[in-house]
Amino acid sequence: ITDVTPFYATMGGQCADTGVIRTSEGEFEVVDVVKVSGGKIAHIGCVQNGLIKLGKASLQIDKDRRARVCSNHTATHLLQAALREVLGDDVHQAGSSQDPERTRFDFSYGQPVDKDALARIEAIVNAKIAEDIEVKTDICSIEEAKKSGAMALFGEKYGEKVRVVSMGDFSKEFCGGTHVKNTADISAFKILSESGVAAGARRIEALTGENVLSNVAGSAVTSEIEEKIDDYLQKIGIKSGSVSFTFNEDKSFTCTIFGMSFNGTWQINDEAKKVTLQYGKVMKYLSMTGTLTRTTDGCEMLFDADRFLAFVKTALSYAGKSSSTANTVSSLTSSYKGMKLGYKLARK
Repeated sequence: ITDVTPFYATMGGQCADTGVIRTSEGEFEVVDVVKVSGGKIAHIGCVQNGLIKLGKASLQIDKDRRARVCSNHTATHLLQAALREVLGDDVHQAGSSQDPERTRFDFSYGQPVDKDALARIEAIVNAKIAEDIEVKTDICSIEEAKKSGAMALFGEKYGEKVRVVSMGDFSKEFCGGTHVKNTADISAFKILSESGVAAGARRIEALTGENVLSNVAGSAVTSEIEEKIDDYLQKIGIKSGSVSFTFNEDKSFTCTIFGMSFNGTWQINDEAKKVTLQYGKVMKYLSMTGTLTRTTDGCEMLFDADRFLAFVKTALSYAGKSSSTANTVSSLTSSYKGMKLGYKLARK
């Protein structure tokens, strides 16, 4: 039992801190922190060595992990403000979750958010990050907070005094969580997905900071080969961007060619260290098998580029392209023979 603690307990969608408590005779690893009755904070974990006895203690949180959580939490505030700017003031928070890897934000909205709107929302958040806005926190009465225009979570119970987190004139919310000191600390913001979770409720999942860079780097090989494919296809009269290939973490993938989407699933065989893609419906007879490497932060998959191009050729035929076009793609397939199409999936 300590009189104070620097550890943040799980609350308001933000995950708890982790870290270490050290005494003169032992070390206790903290893996979770929760609020218990009487307003107390409980540190959950196990003794790693020695004994924990009455005396002085040093409580140390994992600062790098906290910084990533803070980045995701502050970005969530920017995201909500951007959503209201693009979609309208009827958008309200319906839940959220922040951990070191990503942020998840649920909000009230009656239809899917289209790609153009998502791009605008992402751009607004990144613009606010670049503006280097100071993140301020104030403690005030609930009446003062409401008069200031601060947004409260519908249905949440608040005490007489509340904590308000604001970023200039762009965002001001009731919030008891941890945040960065300046929006520039977030570095970058990228929307991963937008989906429906219930009637009238949507969900956005997004990355910030180094996780954005890792996500971009993980798909760099794929992007490079796709660009080469696009360059070649342009020479035969097919516009750039006609071919795209996307893996999703829900074990699905989509290949879009000339506006037609071909969907399928991917399966991992850890024992054989293989990953297999199986196309559905029209393209169900075509599949790709590649090698799989597990990493500390996810997995890496490598596929034969010529197999992917064989799919492009098959899709071209399905789209009714001329035989000369198909033959040209066959030549392209041969020239890429032996190359690998790579992709990396980060662990949740």
